[in-house]
Amino acid sequence: MTSAPVASPLLVDPPLRLIVRMAGPSALAFLVQAGVSMAETGFIARLGLVPLAAMALMLPALMLMQMLANGALGGAVSSSVARALGRGDSAAANAFIWHALAIAGLASLVFGVLYAGFGHALLVATGAPAEVVAEAHAYGAVLFLGVAPIWISALLTSVVRGTGDMQFPARLMIIGSLVQIPLSGVLMLGGLGLPGLGLKGSAVSGWRISQTFSGSAPWPPSPRSRPC
Repeated sequence: MTSAPVASPLLVDPPLRLIVRMAGPSALAFLVQAGVSMAETGFIARLGLVPLAAMALMLPALMLMQMLANGALGGAVSSSVARALGRGDSAAANAFIWHALAIAGLASLVFGVLYAGFGHALLVATGAPAEVVAEAHAYGAVLFLGVAPIWISALLTSVVRGTGDMQFPARLMIIGSLVQIPLSGVLMLGGLGLPGLGLKGSAVSGWRISQTFSGSAPWPPSPRSRPC
């Protein structure tokens, strides 16, 4: 006697419970990550008005990169992996990992080249004081010329989300955020025998955390029996 196939939770679970189970982990993770931004803003304020103004100049570029990595391109990667696994094509799902890495490398190169070529001129065009422009440019150089780990981490966790596993990327984000707050404080303000890097310490902290966790994605991707 063969057992009846188990219906997908997407088809039989109550909608509210399903939405909470699928969206809850990511919502919590992004809430914790918002705490990183608040903490780093406090650290920057302690550095003085010039670093605070410099961060305000660079924030739109930083947000653009994050939204592209985690949202636009990251969402495309997740949906591509989900469609491949949904039709039972594991080979295509595995191939999307390499495609995601190629996109991450290309995006990192594009952002680095654009910043190296036009970053300083665009900052000057804002009309900000010279010391603010210099501080912002130094921060941007560290951020965008070493941005590859941030892109790789974002797109590999998008691969995992495409398998239906929302909890693993959320756990990585929460753990990374909890580590990044004290790390940013030490790198920006100095401590534990390390000199303070000022605003540049925020960029170093961000890509160092991404570098640490970018190799944690499961390989190869496989669909989960229940979405969560």
